[in-house]
Amino acid sequence: MLLFSSPFSVDPDDAPPQLQLELIELQCDDEWRSKHQQLSLVEFYRQLDKVRFPEMRTFAKKMLSLFSSTYLCEQTFSVMNLNKNRLRSKLSDSHLLFGFLINLKLNVLNLSLLTVKSQKHTYALVLMKRSDNLEKSGSKIGQVNRQLRRSYDVNFKMMVINEAESSNNCKAAVKYGVTECNVRRWRAQKDHLKNAHSQRKAFRGPQSGRFQELDRRVCAYVDEKRKDGMPISRAVIQLKAVEIAKELNIPTADFKASLGWCKRMMRRNGLTLRRRTSLAQRLPSDFGEKLLSFQRYVINLRKKHSYPLDQIGNADQTSVFFDMPTPVTVHKKGEKSVIIKSTGNEKSRVTVMLACLADGTKLPPYVVLKRKTVPKEAMPAGIIVRAQEKGWMETELVVDWLKVVWGRRRGGLRKKRNMLILDAFRGHLSDPVKKQVKAMNGDLVIIPGGMTSQLQVLDVVVNKPFKDNLRKKYTEWLLSGDHALTPTGEIQKPSVRLLCEWILHAWDAVSPKSIIHGFKKCCISNALDGSEDDVLWEEPAEPEDGSEDSDTDHSEAEDVCEE
Repeated sequence: MLLFSSPFSVDPDDAPPQLQLELIELQCDDEWRSKHQQLSLVEFYRQLDKVRFPEMRTFAKKMLSLFSSTYLCEQTFSVMNLNKNRLRSKLSDSHLLFGFLINLKLNVLNLSLLTVKSQKHTYALVLMKRSDNLEKSGSKIGQVNRQLRRSYDVNFKMMVINEAESSNNCKAAVKYGVTECNVRRWRAQKDHLKNAHSQRKAFRGPQSGRFQELDRRVCAYVDEKRKDGMPISRAVIQLKAVEIAKELNIPTADFKASLGWCKRMMRRNGLTLRRRTSLAQRLPSDFGEKLLSFQRYVINLRKKHSYPLDQIGNADQTSVFFDMPTPVTVHKKGEKSVIIKSTGNEKSRVTVMLACLADGTKLPPYVVLKRKTVPKEAMPAGIIVRAQEKGWMETELVVDWLKVVWGRRRGGLRKKRNMLILDAFRGHLSDPVKKQVKAMNGDLVIIPGGMTSQLQVLDVVVNKPFKDNLRKKYTEWLLSGDHALTPTGEIQKPSVRLLCEWILHAWDAVSPKSIIHGFKKCCISNALDGSEDDVLWEEPAEPEDGSEDSDTDHSEAEDVCEE
């Protein structure tokens, strides 16, 4: 009896052999455990999967067939004796069965007594089959069983309304198995139900607010600020709504800009709270002018010197950390704490100077360690390692990079005319750097401040895949499990050599095609015949005097690069 009433608390070894495997599977299923707590025993066993748990269902049917008392059993059969007597001797077996079922319908099973007393009979088997048939037949004519269906669609409500109008509310409620108060409420909503979708089950409030002009102006305010990338909270919307309400002379008693109003207004207008996906660089107010000026300056230099694509380059520094834990992981639903293991060196970093050419060539990475001396251990081939006390790319290191990396590119030893594009970092603007570039027969082009997100090739197409590949190598290393430990038992951070190997691998994985596309996207290596340029980048008309140099065509890039 305990196995029937509490199948999740019984030891499978104590169950009959034919039930043990199904009982183990049932106890391991959290979904069925939850249903057992929520549903009645009869409903639980009736919904039990027929394919997975046939023996458990058969066992439940046998247990449900037990009478709670001898009195009920004798009372049931006495009905059959009274039905068939000398006055009514022509009753068939089907008539007796219907009388039998009618009597059973009046008796409610007492499951608490059922677990204590038992006297076997088969009427509960008939009851379970009849309940299954009732559910199947009810699904064809509508939601009949009110214990199973607590919400009703418009089709069903209109059927009840039509029945109530043709007879009365009480008969319609009995026929469709709903309460009479529901019938009255649906009849009052008849006009709304006629215009609603046939599958709709509830009215979730009006689609337009009481003060439509206020909603429109608040939404316009939100759209305007979000176009500029400004953050908008619900509190800001409430304050703005109060301000607009005063302008529209809406009484304070009628409109309070409550949090509930704010949520409903956002739902009506397709607004919701979103987590930030990325931090955007704020472009300068004269963004268009700087973009045109930079493009004209680059085109003039290219027309003047006819650089090959392998002599046009872009370089930039980026930080690489010893710990690169991913912010997202697969985890169980519902748990409040989501822990991601790391070595605890999230702030330990190195600076990497990356450089690429317009033909897709990638120059060797230049790594600056945050230490006073370079490690004695051998570094992998193809990477250059330096040390600086603060780990920064200062002027001396930029000059060293020009000599050991930029100067050793293809054509560098012959001092072919070249163009190097850098951002406005102060280490790039110093006199030693400008002199070194000039000594190497190069032209230094500086990207205007605040424009690197549009004109820096490495920022546009290279840095993200480079960092993604680095994080992938770090995650593989962390999952490998073969780590040295600190005296306190923590995982030691990756060695400098291992980090350099990751940098080389991540740099090699960057596609040359994406680099070529990036130079064109930043309007640096586009065809000079205009076939790859937008109309915005067309050169302005030459001055009337026909002179080659014009005082008006003077870009910020020239101002920065002039000595």
